[in-house]
Amino acid sequence: MESSSSLWRRFWVWFSAPFRAPPRKRRITRRPEPEVALTAGPRGSAPWTRGVDAPSLEPIHVRRHVLDGLHEAEVAARSFDDRAFLRRLQSTIATDDLGLPPFPGTVVELKRLLSRGVEVPAARLALVIEKDHALVEAVLRQARGPAWRTPPDSLRTAVTRVGNDALWRASMRFALEATVFHVPGYQHRVEEIREHSLVVAEIAAWMLGDAEDRGGAWLAGLLHDIGKLVIYKEAGRLGAPVSESVLHDVIDRMHASIGFLVARRWEFAEVEAGAIALHHGTTRMPGGPGRLAAYLRAADIAAHGAQARRARQATTARQVLVADFRGLGFDADAALNVADQASMRLSRLQAA
Repeated sequence: MESSSSLWRRFWVWFSAPFRAPPRKRRITRRPEPEVALTAGPRGSAPWTRGVDAPSLEPIHVRRHVLDGLHEAEVAARSFDDRAFLRRLQSTIATDDLGLPPFPGTVVELKRLLSRGVEVPAARLALVIEKDHALVEAVLRQARGPAWRTPPDSLRTAVTRVGNDALWRASMRFALEATVFHVPGYQHRVEEIREHSLVVAEIAAWMLGDAEDRGGAWLAGLLHDIGKLVIYKEAGRLGAPVSESVLHDVIDRMHASIGFLVARRWEFAEVEAGAIALHHGTTRMPGGPGRLAAYLRAADIAAHGAQARRARQATTARQVLVADFRGLGFDADAALNVADQASMRLSRLQAA
């Protein structure tokens, strides 16, 4: 039997319940977004630090470096699917064509004509474009933009409207979309790489101003992360999930080297291929490839910095541009503004 004091306490708890103040809610404070780290390493580090340059500009040496690294990763992999992916990627890298189709001959011919630095007649360009019906549609589509009231009445008119510089860029985008920018299973990541690469290309070309190799800078910017697409392509072909840790490790360590092999496979200029190989800045090399690689790295940082700024995230991109790239002769804030403008133009083209 309960004591009188126990009964009294129970009565008081029941009687005073309506008059007691409700318990205070626990206040949850959100931590501010940390600034992006500048040191390479974990996936939380700055995106432009997640990569290692190719060990050299000799294709045989680079291919052996990639194959040895993939073999080491295969030995260390724990799951069957990861080992299957790494074996498949090794088989692809060991082949001369890297599992990619030849670069469209029509685009190669256009690149040769338009990279001479002289005006090419629209009739001559139209004859080349006519060899590829899909490229014809791409050019006509670009010539139907809001700047003109009526559609072009011929391919020659479309070429004249678009202009040589824009025509060359449009043909390169068309070629890459037809060859590597389609990866089932990882398409959303490929789209992010494509959009980022287009912005990097615009910034790199802007940085070089009116230099003769401005087109080469644009092309190297467009292709600087193409090694990632080869890796995603092989992961998508596997038909089984690849662990994120293995996928990121391979991308971080190998994408610049694989991108170099792709550029050489497609017979791009040595300066362009070398810049792709060295665009993370972990290997310093004098001469044309090293200098263009410095522009690419600066453009890569500016593109990531502008993206973070639009997302209202803290970033150290501007500080890095100011501290590390003074010798290239561009303004960091202007570079970030060019990145913003390129992103907005890309968004308008996608919405059209």
